[in-house]
Amino acid sequence: MNEQRATESGAASGVPRRLLEYLAEGLVDAPEEVAVEQFDGDNGTVVLELSVGDDDYGRVIGRGGRTAQALRTVVKAAATSESCRVLVDIVDGATPASWRPAASGARTGSTAVSTRPAR
Repeated sequence: MNEQRATESGAASGVPRRLLEYLAEGLVDAPEEVAVEQFDGDNGTVVLELSVGDDDYGRVIGRGGRTAQALRTVVKAAATSESCRVLVDIVDGATPASWRPAASGARTGSTAVSTRPAR
């Protein structure tokens, strides 16, 4: 559960990180506010946290979380070619990392909100 910052030169996941940053910069109006932080999680999993400007948050989530899910799918496919496991989290840039939960195997990385009514 203890997260440590991974160095980009030592991590096998440099390609997924750069890909996520590139894709996010293409989606937003303020690409200079895109930031991707990389952490080593449990069992060799790499956690990539994407933060964007407040006005662009909805652009990377998309309707029903479709854009966010597409970003995760593409980045995970790139990670597979690098033989590593990646989780992509889209975080609010105003939330300090110390307030966020630690990476764990139970984390799903989903930001989509269900629109189905409760039964």
